[in-house]
Amino acid sequence: MKSTDDMVRLTKTLCEKEIARTIALLKDNEEKWNEYMDLKLHDCASIYNLEIEENGLSITVNDVYETFFDTFCEIHYQQFLDDCSIEGIDFNKLRDNIGRTSKFYLGNLHGNDYISILQDFSCTLGQSMIQFNPNTYEIYFEDENNIDESIVTEMLYVIHDTYAEIEYALADIITVYNLIKDFKDNQVEIYKDFIRDEVVNRLAE
Repeated sequence: MKSTDDMVRLTKTLCEKEIARTIALLKDNEEKWNEYMDLKLHDCASIYNLEIEENGLSITVNDVYETFFDTFCEIHYQQFLDDCSIEGIDFNKLRDNIGRTSKFYLGNLHGNDYISILQDFSCTLGQSMIQFNPNTYEIYFEDENNIDESIVTEMLYVIHDTYAEIEYALADIITVYNLIKDFKDNQVEIYKDFIRDEVVNRLAE
């Protein structure tokens, strides 16, 4: 049968591993929760002078169909909101606007370091009799000779709950970030297809 000291050491080791795993999760997704974004389609400006050929006609976007851009933005912004809604996400509640600019953060974790986030989700770390080294992710105790059941319970909370809670907090952020990034990465081709469709519709009238 394991001694109490052995159980504490095992729990401590598992807790440290879980802390490292949780920080790795935050690091891997930092650009999603700690960098600002906007919804502007800057790259579409690069095709204003593009010539599109359709049904024997050559059309310059800037000269003829520039007004399509507003319609394009409105349609795809609504589609974005619908996609968020399908995922059960209210984008306007998730976004954290930066003043009166068009920029925003996703969620409310931004501006915090990994340790602060961990402590927010697991108030035991760095408090009570559990201390935490933010450089090595190691746990140590204020009084090595006075480790009672409550301290073990606190470590077990970190082991079983902290990662899952932070993963849950990041889930909507990651989903919305990917929706925005995927569209922005393909915005030019999507816009070109939109213009071609509009041209075909006009010619068919």
